[in-house]
Amino acid sequence: MDSSGASSSASEAEASSSSSSALYRYPDWVLLGTDTLIDPDDHFHATSAGAITSKGEPIHVSFRAVPPPGVSSVYVRWTRGNRRSEPLPSVAAAHRNSILLKLRRGYNSKDLFVYTASSTGPTWLRLLPAFERNYYDDDYGTLCRKFSLNHIDLLCDGGGEEFVVAELKIEPKSRYFYGRRRDDDDTTPVEAALLVFRSSSPGDNWKATQPRIRHKKGQGEELASWSSDETVPYGDSLCYVDYSRGVFFVDVLSECPELRYVSLPVKIPTICPYGLKTLTDHSQVSPGRCRRLCVTDGGRTMKFVEVVTTTVFMSRGRATASALFTINVWRLRREGKSMTWEKESHMEDSELWTQQGYGDLPRVAPTLPRVSMGEPNVIYLTIDADETWVIIVVDMLTKTLRSSFRYTRSRTQFLVSSLSTCMCLRPAN
Repeated sequence: MDSSGASSSASEAEASSSSSSALYRYPDWVLLGTDTLIDPDDHFHATSAGAITSKGEPIHVSFRAVPPPGVSSVYVRWTRGNRRSEPLPSVAAAHRNSILLKLRRGYNSKDLFVYTASSTGPTWLRLLPAFERNYYDDDYGTLCRKFSLNHIDLLCDGGGEEFVVAELKIEPKSRYFYGRRRDDDDTTPVEAALLVFRSSSPGDNWKATQPRIRHKKGQGEELASWSSDETVPYGDSLCYVDYSRGVFFVDVLSECPELRYVSLPVKIPTICPYGLKTLTDHSQVSPGRCRRLCVTDGGRTMKFVEVVTTTVFMSRGRATASALFTINVWRLRREGKSMTWEKESHMEDSELWTQQGYGDLPRVAPTLPRVSMGEPNVIYLTIDADETWVIIVVDMLTKTLRSSFRYTRSRTQFLVSSLSTCMCLRPAN
């Protein structure tokens, strides 16, 4: 750790909420905005904690949870001294009752904090030890220099007591594997590099490894083109998904992690509807805006949701009213080490547009599908409505529109995290 960094005891601070006899019930899960906000210093239902940055500055973080489809927020109060041009921390990841925050401190330098909220004990904010990339000019030093901490993720164990922060790199295979020459019959075209920090490990050390990749025969070409779009916590794994291809399941809680690759149930065709342009707009949209890997049922079930347009292909601009679409949902079936996809439900555009409550909402293809963490048959979709976005809540089992919620365009990016296993009742602020 850098000498200016806070020690483990100094980098953790516990702050309790202001006392009150009232009780507040947290929602079972939240949609969490990825941009932090300046702490308004108002009294609202929130959990709070403070710590010290690597430069010795006090920082205070509060988390306000609101039920979906509202967007929950992280608030920051930070004494920045003369560096007021530095941006506020951003939300890098969230899982269960913990949030991973990333604070940029200049070129290639970052402070990482884990904020853990609790309704039964103290809430705390922990500054993670610095990761030094340039260790030595040897195999391990070369491996460590692969990591930038630009795409870090968080996984908590079932009890919420231990967490893992990780970064995964997938690269074309070299001739050597961690100093050993590879076998000529190795058909995997890529290799993995995994960086992990475990809260329970002694010494506050980051560890870099090159875990083994397991995949089915014939997936080599798919792996060679794979790149990560999003990471989803699932069980004891972090799932890195390429929305054009498939998912790497990484058991980061294991002492000897492995990667297992599973293709998505539907590949994007060679003539890609997600990448083509509409007659009304010249921009393109990434597959991640129309496809989503989600965890539901208290984290026990994984689903894949896709919005497929069938006439005018989707773009960032609003499509015409003639743009037909279908919402498809698949469920992941696990039997031992075998994982397969099973189609579960679908809904046509006309079935959605004729729902009571849809009214004068734009008749366009929705984007950003999400499955409810608590209700496996309920999905959340986003509709472009001129100056605002509208989140609609749809029950795929009964094919009904439950509700809708408007919010500003500035809050279009959010993460999904469950709170039910870790947070129940606590005094309100």
